Amino acid sequence: MQTAHDIAPCLTYSEAEAFAIMLRALGSPESAERWLDKRAMGDEEDEMHYERSEHLAARL
Repeated sequence: MQTAHDIAPCLTYSEAEAFAIMLRALGSPESAERWLDKRAMGDEEDEMHYERSEHLAARL
């Protein structure tokens, strides 16, 4: 989803988590994970979701 790719990195952690909760509540857990993954991909080593981005990079 191009929207997640473009917008998710611009969100704060709280915004991304809140959006993911909403997507899950609407029955789209895959979309929720995609948004969190895209948010995490731009993280630096000292940021909250850095471990998630490392895991994602290893899968690519």
